[in-house]
Amino acid sequence: MINKTAVTFLICVLIFGFISCSGGKGDLLIPEEKLKAVVFDFHSAEYIINRAPSDMKDSLRQVYQFQIFKIHEVEKQDFMHDLGILQDNPGEFFKFYEEVEKYGMDLKSSTLSELNKDVKKPE
Repeated sequence: MINKTAVTFLICVLIFGFISCSGGKGDLLIPEEKLKAVVFDFHSAEYIINRAPSDMKDSLRQVYQFQIFKIHEVEKQDFMHDLGILQDNPGEFFKFYEEVEKYGMDLKSSTLSELNKDVKKPE
């Protein structure tokens, strides 16, 4: 499982990667719950990408990015806009980041519950 230090590093990499393209201030364009899921998926993708051979990382990053936006039905420019808003407000950013961590823990817990439900107990 991804530890807090790794997740913190990944979100920083993600934000700095998009910083040059981020939009101006304003309201979030993506609903917050959906944005949490997208950011979490980017964390997960970065975790995997960082373990890939160096010559494959850029290609994998592009593939994962395309797939994440497609799965969540989110436009890249909207995502970058919202990250720019969060970055411009560090207090809100850290609050949002904590919610992303909670989202990940809840996802893990619900997945484990589903897996355990399907396991037959010895009689």
